[in-house]
Amino acid sequence: MYVLFSCLAYFFYIVCHRKLLSTGFIFLTFYVFTLLVGYLGFNVFTFSYGMPFELGDDLYRKSFVNAEFVFFIAIVSFMLGDSISGLVFRKSSIQESITQKQASVFLKAGAGQKKILFPLLLLSWSMLVLSYGLDAILYRSKYIPANIGAIKSLGLLLTVLLLVLIYGVVKSKLCMFFIYSATFLIFFSYGSRFMAVVPICYIMSNLLFSNKNLGPTKIISCAASSLFFVMLAIQLRRFEPHGLVPYFWGLINRGIDIDLWMFSINYIASFSYSLTAYVVEKFSYDIEYFYLSINPALGSMLDWADRSKDVRVNEYVPFNAISELYLTGVAYLSVYFLFSGFYWKLIDQVVFSKSKLCAVFVYVFCLIFTFYTLQYNLRSSTRIMYYSFAVISMYFSYFYIIRILPKKKNHG
Repeated sequence: MYVLFSCLAYFFYIVCHRKLLSTGFIFLTFYVFTLLVGYLGFNVFTFSYGMPFELGDDLYRKSFVNAEFVFFIAIVSFMLGDSISGLVFRKSSIQESITQKQASVFLKAGAGQKKILFPLLLLSWSMLVLSYGLDAILYRSKYIPANIGAIKSLGLLLTVLLLVLIYGVVKSKLCMFFIYSATFLIFFSYGSRFMAVVPICYIMSNLLFSNKNLGPTKIISCAASSLFFVMLAIQLRRFEPHGLVPYFWGLINRGIDIDLWMFSINYIASFSYSLTAYVVEKFSYDIEYFYLSINPALGSMLDWADRSKDVRVNEYVPFNAISELYLTGVAYLSVYFLFSGFYWKLIDQVVFSKSKLCAVFVYVFCLIFTFYTLQYNLRSSTRIMYYSFAVISMYFSYFYIIRILPKKKNHG
């Protein structure tokens, strides 16, 4: 029943808002997807049994109903907070409407931007290749070579950022296809889950900078491709030797392992569902940990390293935030996600109206927050909101100091 109500609430939200790239869409889609896969895997079919740590294998239906209730409260509360924020600030000056003329400013600067984009792309690709070495990219004995430095991390960050900006600069579909394909091949040679980021970057870039509407077929196809690439990365890691050439021939000779596809979906969704049911059923919770979790102070100041041992299922699995909140009380669960929905919607409106580039970071932060509330503890999840607020504040402070203040002084 709670699963049905959650799905109805989700579709009602989609029909009313119609904005596919938003913090509300990201959060609710991830939660409903997790709930549906977990429900089907444990209660209708059996594909979710045997997951790592087997948390849901010995639970009764009543435990899963409790978990479904927790998901339902979180979904409805987040929707309510999102809607309140949208209503309160709909006509506010902070939410400036983006006209077609404003949206095309970046596109009109394409010729000049290309001169910067392509050298930066070549630089980011070079960093990714050189971090392993060209020989190791093509063929290596170990999955990750020794002595991989910070150059790889910097290359990944720069590459992902540039992929998101593609539609704002490049108009040629052939050129965009080459850029995305070349990037994918590098990630493929790594055997990295960053392959899954490529279609996500395509969606974000299209929604942010393209004047054309991105149909649901493309969005669903990109989302399915992203899940498929997660599974593909898991399979590639099992190959020996490693590298572009062994991976290519390995897939031709062995084909795609469909079982890993189900494992990838289970790991993303069913594990969160069963973890929630398990923690709610097996553990109690001291409200002291709630206040420690929302405290912005450093962990060393709160002795969190020792105290966090009491909010873990075992050495490897922490309580997830959503179950911690429920064990604290339904009121705490409701208020927390009500505030979360309000907060993410607010910064979505503020940032998207000011800077599409900064909006990318908001959506990434929101995605991490959503995932953390399902698989990591409450303190880790809450700190994502603190980090996002700090980053957005620094961005707008920089914008004000560098661009606004000089103009005011000149006019004064």
